[in-house]
Amino acid sequence: MTSGEGQHRTDDVVVRALLPSDVELFRSLRMQALQDSPDAYVETIDGARECDWRARTDRLFLSDPPDRVAYVACAGTLAIGMVIAGHKDHNDSPFLAAMWVHPDFRRRGVGQALVAQALAFLRSTAQKHVSLWVTESHVDVARFYESLGFRRTGARALLRSGSDITIFEMACSIRD
Repeated sequence: MTSGEGQHRTDDVVVRALLPSDVELFRSLRMQALQDSPDAYVETIDGARECDWRARTDRLFLSDPPDRVAYVACAGTLAIGMVIAGHKDHNDSPFLAAMWVHPDFRRRGVGQALVAQALAFLRSTAQKHVSLWVTESHVDVARFYESLGFRRTGARALLRSGSDITIFEMACSIRD
């Protein structure tokens, strides 16, 4: 069910936009994601440790109107997931990134709620499609996105420089 602008509820979980004051929340969620699934992200745990999290959080709020947003999922006071959506990255393509849900809350609708909120943001900015990248060995992640209408584009790349891990692009239409 939807509750208030910028919030989406699934049972006792609330999905909301990250706030400028949520620096520690953003850092904590990202560090948990990188520890849990280091091969799912271009960023490494060492890179995240060295990051200026205040500056990184502030970058989400530079544009008016916003061209990117981070959403967090919370069960009570416990932060359990996040996703970033945007449409002005290095190639101006609408994207989802940094998606993660705590293992104890997977397969309970939290990921769907995060993606729904992210897609609603992209639709509100008149985007017509969205893409994301998935690690080749993460079959369950690919199935999750396929269940939401994403399809493989055929594009593949290495996860990061010096890595032998392959990632592939998925995309879907988000027209109303």
